[in-house]
Amino acid sequence: MKEFTIDLHDGRGNQVYVLKIDQLAALEAAVKAEATRIIKGNFTQICSYCGEEMLPPNGWNELQAHIQICPQHPLKKANEQIAALAEKDARIKELEGALEKELPHIGIILDALINDKYASNKMAKQATKDALRHLGIAKAALTAQKEGV
Repeated sequence: MKEFTIDLHDGRGNQVYVLKIDQLAALEAAVKAEATRIIKGNFTQICSYCGEEMLPPNGWNELQAHIQICPQHPLKKANEQIAALAEKDARIKELEGALEKELPHIGIILDALINDKYASNKMAKQATKDALRHLGIAKAALTAQKEGV
């Protein structure tokens, strides 16, 4: 059998590697085996944050599940922060809805007080109490929103 070689150079004329053809078949087989091993996930997966190892053949799937619960993994912390922000956002929307409901009542009551010159003192006092109650509800909603509830 005649021996063939492949001479690899770095582009400046320096010889980098000489590969014999009989070595090429062994190298190709090794590369295929490694690619198959990687594709099948047939190696141990290790969490970079806590060091827990997930063994073949389900290492990759186990690692993905582990990431969701790993106390040291930043993705778990980010998901917790996202959930907390979603709760705050829902509460803010709830308070905004309550505020939108109360503001028309306040406007109607104040408008009645201003424009009704003949309203009795008792009616004016009651309307003022109602307006203040609605303002208190609106103020509480605004305060809660401002504080980031």
